[in-house]
Amino acid sequence: MTPEQFRELCRDASRALGLADVEALFESRDTVLDGVKVGSFHDEAADPDGVFCYVDLGPIGPHARPVELMEEILALNLSLDGAMGEVIGMERESRHLVLRARLSEQQGALDAHELAECLRHYAALANDLFERVLIGVERAG
Repeated sequence: MTPEQFRELCRDASRALGLADVEALFESRDTVLDGVKVGSFHDEAADPDGVFCYVDLGPIGPHARPVELMEEILALNLSLDGAMGEVIGMERESRHLVLRARLSEQQGALDAHELAECLRHYAALANDLFERVLIGVERAG
């Protein structure tokens, strides 16, 4: 996928999601679905077949129990990886927890509706995790 193809994919997915700013997803500006900050990126040189979805879950807040929280996240990563290779980790610079998944084009070209549905799915998953697992994580946004 070329950068221009990725731009068009993001624009079309933004339209499918009903977003007012159809450039925000491609340009990595704040895109919020159901109260959750989501995004997508593609690196043609490093992974020409992969499109990544991510959810910025936010920083670990002062009232969190970090050891217990990270134990839960490590356990959760084992079950998440079984579906689409999702993983939750900590982004070094921002210190935010981030859920990331690689969407592959190996089974055919990824279309905008698939990308939009994946972003909706991950926003819903994040909201569920905030209720059950991410106690003390401060939502990004």
